[in-house]
Amino acid sequence: MIIDVRYNGGGFVAQLVFERLRRILSSMGTARNWNPGPDPPNVFVGSMVCVTNHYAASDGDIFSYLFKYYKLGPLIGERTWGGVRGIRGTCP
Repeated sequence: MIIDVRYNGGGFVAQLVFERLRRILSSMGTARNWNPGPDPPNVFVGSMVCVTNHYAASDGDIFSYLFKYYKLGPLIGERTWGGVRGIRGTCP
């Protein structure tokens, strides 16, 4: 899975995405006349990589940091902006 957070200026989705990405397949189950399924459901099994750049800020910056912190896979690209504030828009 390739996760691209380049140009991500912010938001509040990192926690939601990591809740799914950090799931670990514990078992497979099936009942008679049913298809087998993973436990927990909705778990990704495979390799992951995150692509980032210097325009990743706020949630994009947090996502890049946590992807590396949780050791989900390699973080590729440029160093992030380093701030946890959005870099788009103007001040009123």
